Amino acid sequence: MRLDFEAEFKAARDGSFKGLASSWRRDRAGDVVQRGAFAHSLSEWSRKGAKPPLLWMHRGDQPIGTLSEIKETDVGLAVAGRIMHEAGEVERRALEHVRSGSARGLSIGYLVGKGGESWDSARRVRTLTQVDLLEISVVCVPCNQDAAITEVKGTKTLNASGAAHAAKLVEAGRIDDTDAAWQAPDAAHEDAYLRDHTMAEFGAWFLGEDKSADETSKARWAYPYSDNFSDVSLAGLRAIISRGSAQGATAIVERARTLLEKAKAKSKTFAPWSNKRHLELALRDAGLSVEQAKRLISGGWSSLVRDAEAADRELLVKVARQLTR
Repeated sequence: MRLDFEAEFKAARDGSFKGLASSWRRDRAGDVVQRGAFAHSLSEWSRKGAKPPLLWMHRGDQPIGTLSEIKETDVGLAVAGRIMHEAGEVERRALEHVRSGSARGLSIGYLVGKGGESWDSARRVRTLTQVDLLEISVVCVPCNQDAAITEVKGTKTLNASGAAHAAKLVEAGRIDDTDAAWQAPDAAHEDAYLRDHTMAEFGAWFLGEDKSADETSKARWAYPYSDNFSDVSLAGLRAIISRGSAQGATAIVERARTLLEKAKAKSKTFAPWSNKRHLELALRDAGLSVEQAKRLISGGWSSLVRDAEAADRELLVKVARQLTR
């Protein structure tokens, strides 16, 4: 037999979660699980040193993870577990459905012990007093409105402030489209930035946010899109798409793809000014020598030109010529 419970899953980097698999309230089908109904079954599982399997859609041949904790509480049957998305295609697909919201239910597979149920014909309610728990499944169509995932370890959601900041940088042409391999900022670089900036300003350089982490901790932020806290890196966006796809961070991946397409289009417009190498070539085309161009760039000319309006750039080049005479 099966009993379904609604569960609000959220995206988790490692697939781990905590929540409620059953409540003591009447469900939509008219069943009520009485507190204590799972006690004997849980004792038997504990005696064997095991826990019920975590399945996909009650398919015995499709286990998708493990349960690390299961116990009766004041509100219902509390569970903790992990969907092992790295184990195979079924597990990965299951976690994708969980994160996207297309599978938000938990369902228990069980047998009713002898004398373990009663029927109230007047109220049309079946009360379960002894349940032999066989498995817990992730399903699409729930029945009980109370069961929900209440905590997810390592949840990474889209960082709205970071996405907005990246979009503004792209619009301004602050784009690094060099072909160098992506290298995220190291701890020393991050700490150097934080010495002169707030944690909120630091977080604006990341597309992912773990809201379970402390707001004052670097651990709150994930998926950096810049390696220098100055530009949007195309290599960084591609890295986010690759890693985020593997980890099921759907919303973050979609935003990174949007930013990448806009940045690629913008980079063509701003190509001569989008990074130091292109700027050097543009200055040389304007008549400066290699040494003159490099001297201006090392002196901060690169950021000055990037911040200038397009209409002012011809004037800036003229100034550059005067400065190097």
